[in-house]
This record gives sequence, structure tokens and C-alpha cells, in this order.
Amino acid sequence: MFTRTLATLSTIFASITIAAQPDWTLALNRSTGGTVKYRDQQIISFTPGLFYPGWTGTSINGFDSSRLEDSALHGKTTHNNVTFTSDLTLETINENTQLLSYQLATQQDVVLNSFYVGFNFPASVLLGHNYQIDNQPAKAFPAALDQTRIESGPVTRIAVETTGGTVVFSFRQPTNILLQDNRQWSDSFVIRVGNDSNDSPWKAGDSIAFDLELQFPAPFTLNRPELTVITAGEDWIPLDTVLGIKPDSALDFSAMSYFDAPAGKHGWVKAVGKHFEFANLPGKAQRFYGINFCGNGQVNPHEQAAELAERLQRLGYNTVRFHHHENSIIDRSNGQSTKLNPDAMDKLDFFFAELKKRGMYSTTDMYVSRRVYAGEIWPGATGELDMREFKYLVPVCSAAMANWKEFSRNFLLHKNPYTGLTYAEDPAMAWLSMINEGTLGINAISARDDRVKALWLDAWNAWLTKKYGSSSARNQAWELDLPEALTEMLPKDASDAAVRDVNIFFLDTQNAMFAEMKAFLRDELGCQALLTDMNFGGNAAWMQLARNNFDYVDDHFYIDHPSFLEKRWSLPSRCPNQSVVARGSIGGDHNSFTRLLDKPFTITEYNYSGPGRYRGVGGILTGCLGAIQDWAGIWRFAYAHGNSAIFKPSITNYFDMVRDPLNQAAERATLCLYLRQDMLPAAKTIAITMHPDHLSEHPDRPEGGLAPAWRALNAHAQVGAFIATANTPVPADVSMALSSKAPQANKNIAGDVLGQDGKTALSNWLREDKWLPEGNLTDLDASPSPRQSPNKQLTIVPAEDTMILDTARTAGAYAPAGATINTEAARITILDTDATVWASSLDDSPLATSPHILVTHLTDLQNTDASFAEKERQTLLSWGKLPHLVRNGRAKVLIRSTRPGTPKAWVLRTDGERVATLPVTKTTEGIELDLAVKGQNGAQFIYELLWE
Repeated sequence: MFTRTLATLSTIFASITIAAQPDWTLALNRSTGGTVKYRDQQIISFTPGLFYPGWTGTSINGFDSSRLEDSALHGKTTHNNVTFTSDLTLETINENTQLLSYQLATQQDVVLNSFYVGFNFPASVLLGHNYQIDNQPAKAFPAALDQTRIESGPVTRIAVETTGGTVVFSFRQPTNILLQDNRQWSDSFVIRVGNDSNDSPWKAGDSIAFDLELQFPAPFTLNRPELTVITAGEDWIPLDTVLGIKPDSALDFSAMSYFDAPAGKHGWVKAVGKHFEFANLPGKAQRFYGINFCGNGQVNPHEQAAELAERLQRLGYNTVRFHHHENSIIDRSNGQSTKLNPDAMDKLDFFFAELKKRGMYSTTDMYVSRRVYAGEIWPGATGELDMREFKYLVPVCSAAMANWKEFSRNFLLHKNPYTGLTYAEDPAMAWLSMINEGTLGINAISARDDRVKALWLDAWNAWLTKKYGSSSARNQAWELDLPEALTEMLPKDASDAAVRDVNIFFLDTQNAMFAEMKAFLRDELGCQALLTDMNFGGNAAWMQLARNNFDYVDDHFYIDHPSFLEKRWSLPSRCPNQSVVARGSIGGDHNSFTRLLDKPFTITEYNYSGPGRYRGVGGILTGCLGAIQDWAGIWRFAYAHGNSAIFKPSITNYFDMVRDPLNQAAERATLCLYLRQDMLPAAKTIAITMHPDHLSEHPDRPEGGLAPAWRALNAHAQVGAFIATANTPVPADVSMALSSKAPQANKNIAGDVLGQDGKTALSNWLREDKWLPEGNLTDLDASPSPRQSPNKQLTIVPAEDTMILDTARTAGAYAPAGATINTEAARITILDTDATVWASSLDDSPLATSPHILVTHLTDLQNTDASFAEKERQTLLSWGKLPHLVRNGRAKVLIRSTRPGTPKAWVLRTDGERVATLPVTKTTEGIELDLAVKGQNGAQFIYELLWE
């Protein structure tokens, strides 16, 4: 069976159908949040939450497991030693209307800024539409981010137009709301319903309540949570998971042309324009695709390290990122955290050397999570610093900077006995990031220890004094009445001038820190590796200006990253588990605009995380995006956290590829599309341009992010930012200039270039200038937008939940059951379970003439007895156990081969071993295969075709 439902709860948590197959669905979760969908499009996600003074906060995303049989739902979470609850009682009013009666309470005394239920709308479902509060005139949602706070106060009715129709919020009592534009932080708007208390104290037991009638434009289905457990049966098939890759098998990618051993043979990796090149191979762009290691997963005995390096090469990776590695290689004696442990370093050295001799390059961060003793920063202090405390100390604390330098010196000047070089001398250690995920921000600083916050406030006040000379001059410029020394980074209702100043302060502080670090690494240590920083946190204008000083630009993203309901990194956890294809918002969309067009761009962390069911298509989408954008390097996170699962099959977890045969299989499509370059880069480029003095001369609030309303064009053109003075040639065909002083391409679009006006102007011009060929499916006016590359190598149609790959050497699709997809090289029919199916040639030939082809059919993979709080499988209760189970499904594949004769075909084990033959039918169109996950030896999803 697909699932088994616990009998005692099945009658309580069943789907209540208001009308036969209605277009609208209200799905609730146990923590009293939920989603609203119109057909397959998410319109609203909602959850109760809270903010403390300083605007740090949390969501109530856990639940009371002792009350699962109640008719009401009971959310619960403990944060900062305070327990918050949310109780939700339900009543269906009619076929279009559901009553949601909320009561939010705190169990301990606490001071809060806000206690609310937040109803979040993706921006794509609201842009171009209106909202109406009570009897006031309707207003349009702003096309581009201006003020975050749009409306606030007590209301009885809000009508919200969406792409699916108008949803009406009716309150039985006047209720306080906040309508906010969240695009500074995420691509969404939110309606917060509840209390806005302005730092007032709450006593234990205090509560707020409201009754909300949610009215849909048509009948709806109400889905309540239903316990779900994955078990072996007709729908879930056990898999024989075998680690490693059999040499010379169809899964052995070590012979791919992008390996050129040993690493470093052509000199240092250089940043040349938007590409990496080797110093001794000028003019030839180099790409890298690799994997992260964490903890002691990169510190193994020599024999295992050699076996692991060989496996990684056969998997097809040409680079490795050493990550969260420091605590496994340091000697913590004598209250120090900067000294290296000789035994651990010997193991790391050997692994690095084994990678190097196989042609694999390495990267790492000079600070990730090293546990620094508090006494190393503050003499006499006890305990250890949280890694986030240390990250935000380095820019403003000389002792922290000295500690960072000392570890960096010890690591980079350590001589590897197996290479004969220090890491500073070795071109195989090609890239260094200064501090992992330490991008400056008010919320990040406000959440820190009081000692850290005090240093930041001192630096901030000193910066303001230097700029203005006095607090009165500052207050006059800000149009605010504030004390002489600020006690918070920004007041709640900061003016544009205040926001602009804090952006420039962050820019100045970041620039000074990076300059000091760069001088230390280059001048004192003699390190020639390429340097970067700020690999997380968005693409606000000030951030892009800071990144303009780096050798290359790096960023991270995750889809279905877990959130934790009770304790960090402990179950239960939650992820959205929704098709990114149907949502039309793929991983990396926002990151595309973090790129600077005159520098190489990398993603050193990404994943479509477990147990999300769409992770099979995710890595492939990333490979497509990286190929079209011509990114310089991509690293999946991660191969392993620790070494316990590297040499024996283990249950899947959130991130580790070694535990996840489905995600590992998807990597081969990414390697072919991106690293082998089956998918071509976009021929055209669109640049968002900015003057280097943009912040100081900007008259309004600085841009909180550069991801525009037209970001779906990242399947059609290369995109990114470009920072230079007005007369500098722009490396793009079209510029979207943020000001009149920004550089301009031959075609420039001005005005609201990031918002709706810019999208309309750009879309019109692209049609007029034939950038969008006739018949191209790209439609920026649709929501979500279909996107198609001009050569049709990538097509994404959200309305049909379909992605199509159409290259000469790799062709296939992700599609729902019943779909038939035609490409030039193949035809894919998905028979009964949505799946990702593709074929790749295993030589340099097109599929039409290749004698050796790999075919893959991915549905879903979970652990035996994995349990979830609802049938949508968004809340994970238990990981389960081995064996892995694969969702049964069937597909039919036609390869339009012109080769004479009929090939042999085999079912492959996960290591590439041939375990069974597969019938092949030769037709006038080519070669046909009938694929089914359920095989004679259990689950199967990888196949080999060979003409002998």
C-alpha cells in the first residue's frame, strides 16, 4: 500500500469534501498553520508566529502530541525558554466559507513586539491585482518594493484579489492586522492577524483570540492532517542499495573529458571575466561541479580515503568542498582552538592528495563552525562561543580577527607531506571563502549575545559620529528624535535616510574586514587562491557593492530545507514538499541576481532536501540553470555528514547524497547537462546596472534585493548585476539601470526596472526585437510564468507541472501521470506515477547515434516506516529504517536512434552492476523501452543500452 493510516485517527483526520473535485483546497497542519491552493498553485501559506523586541522571532511550528485525537488542532513551540501555544477550532459555514477560530497564548512571562497568525502570499499571485479593506477604495499591490508596511490597524474585512480569484478575510470582531511587503527578505506579501504590542509585557496565561471567516470564490475542499507511514507493498518497492561505483560500468563517469589530472597541472585557477581559467591554459573556460563534506566525513583512515576519492571520481565530481571541518582537525588542549591536530591533519592531507592526483580541485572556508573558547576573545571568560557569535565578532573585534588569522595561518601554512606543498602554495586548493554564511544584517546582529551587540553598537555610533559630527545632525538628517547614543541598530520606523546609512555602514565594515583578510592571506601567507565572502543572505544593493571587491561571487540556496518544530536538528521537522515546477519558482532564481556579470559565479551549497519527494528533479533543474547562466562552479550539499554512512548503506536524511540513491542518480543528469555542457549557455545577457556610489547618491530607500519581477527570464538570458561608472561598457545586450549614473548597454531600460513596469517594458522589447522567437512559451504576464530557452533545450510549464529537457545528448522530462513528452531525441510517456525520466549518451555522440546510453526513471524514495503527520508528507515524525523503498511507477521511453541493429539493455544496480536484462523493441521511430520500478529483484530505476 502507498500508506497505512492509524485506525484510531482515520475517522477524525479524514478529508472533508465540500464539493466534487473543487478547484480550491484548504489544507491544515497540526501546528494550526496550513495552505490554500487554487488547483495546483499555492495561494496562501499561514502559520502562527511571534516577534520579540528587535524583530527576532519564531513560528509556532510544533504541536501537542498528547492531543492528536482532539477535533481541534493544537500548535505548540518552546523558544527562548518560553512556551507558546495556538489552538484552532474549525467550523464549515458553507461550501465557500470556513471559520477559523484562533487562540494564541504564552505559558510564561515574556515581552513581545507581535503575536500573530501570518498569511503569506507568493508575490506572483498578487502582483497586478488589488486589495480592499472594509469599505475603502481598492488599492493595487505595489509592483516593486517600496515601504514594507503597507496597511495596519483594526479591520473587519479584507478582500484580496489573487491569480485564482478573490479571497475574503472577514472577522467577527474588529481585529488588528498588518499588511506587509516582505520582498526585502522573501518573494512574498503577508497579512499578519493578531497583536502588535510595541514591546509590552505578556503574563503567563495571557492570550489573544479572533474568529476569521475565510471565504473562497468557489467551493473548496478542507483537508485535515492524516498520519501516514511508508511501508513496503505494491506501491513502495524495496531497493537493494549498494554503495560505490563498479569500474568501467555505465555509471563510471571517471572517463569524462572534464578530468585532467593531477589538479593544478595547468597552474592556479584564475578569475577571467565571468569564467574560471587555468593560468597556463588561457582563453579556455573551466567549469566545476562537486560535493561538500562535513565533520569527520573528510577525515578517514588512508585506505578508506583512497577508496572514497576513487568513488567520487567515478561519480563524476571534479571538485570537493571541505566544510564544517575545523572541529575535526584542531587540538583543543590548553584552551586554544587554533592549533591543528597532527593525526587528524594527516588523514585530511592524504584525502586531499588522493583527490588532487585524480584531478579534483578543492575549496574551503577559513571559518565555518570552529568552537572558539570565550577566553580567547575575552580573557577570563568561560565556555565556548556559538559559531554565529564568532562570525559577527570578527568585523568589530580585534581579538576575534586575530583568532581568525591564527587558525588561517596554521591551516594554510601546514605542509601536506603527500603533496610536498602547503595549502597556501597548492593550486589544487583553488578557492577560499573568508567566513561561511556570515553576511551582515540587523536581524543577525540583534540575535547575538549582549557582548557582541554592544561591540556593534559602539562601531555603529562611532561611524555615525564620524559622518555627522553630532547626534543632532544625525537626527536632522534622519528626521527622527533619537538619543545621543543609539541603543539599537535601527528604530522600528526608520526613515529612508537611516536605512541608507546602516546599509553604507555595513558596506564600509564589510569592505574593511575583507581588505584586512585579503592582505593577510596574500601578503603575509603568500596564498594565491581566489577569495570570496558573503555566500548567503540575499542580494541587497549594498551586498552587491561589497561583492564587487571579491575575486568571485558565491551564494547558497536550499529547497525543502527543514524547519524544526521542537528542537534544532531534531524531529519532528517540516518542509513544504511541493513541486517547484508547478510553483514556477525554481531553486536558484533569486541567486541568479546575486551574480556579478564580470566575475565568476558559484553556488557552493545547494540541495533539494530530503524527505522532499521532488528532490529528483531539483538537482537537474540546478544543472540546467547553471548551464544556461554559464555559472563557473556548483557544489551539492553534501556527500556525508561524518563517516558513519560512507561505507555502509544507511537511511536517508536531509542532505547526504551517500544515503540517498535517488538524489545520487539525479546527479548524473546534472553532470551531463552542466559539466559536460550538454545544455548550452544563453546567447543573450540582461544586466541590472549600478554606479559604485549608488548608496550614497540614492535618494530613496536602498534596494533590499535585486531579484526582479522578470526573473523567469533566467531561462532565456544570462542575468546578473554590473557595477561601474557611467561610461563603462556593459557586458550585456540590455541594461536595466538603477539610476541615471549607472552604466548603460546599447539597449537600456530605465525607471522601475525591478518591478512590474520594468517587466512589462522588457517583455515588450524582447518580443519586438525577436529575442523571444515566435511560439516561445515564455510568458511573463502569466503567474506563475512558463519559461523556455530560445533553443528549447529547457521548458518549464507550471500549469502542467512539466519540465522538458531537449538537448542532443540528454533528453527527458519531469511530468505527472498520463503525460507524453516529445523531444527531438526521445519520447517519454509517464504512465501512472509522476516521475523524472531521461536518457543521456555515455560518449560524446548525440542520442540519435550513440552506441551507449543511460536511461533513468525517478519517482520517489523513502525509508521503510518513515512516518509523517499528514498525507502531504510535510511534517516528518520518524526517519524509519532500511531498506529504502521506491515509489512504484511505470513509464515508456522511445529513443529516436538511427543506429542499425537492436541494442542490449540491462537493469542496473545502484553501483552500475548489471542485474537483469530488459526487453527492447525496435520500431520505425527508434528503440522503445517499457520501464517499471517493480522488477524481479526489487526496485529498479537505472538502465543501460549498448549496441555491440
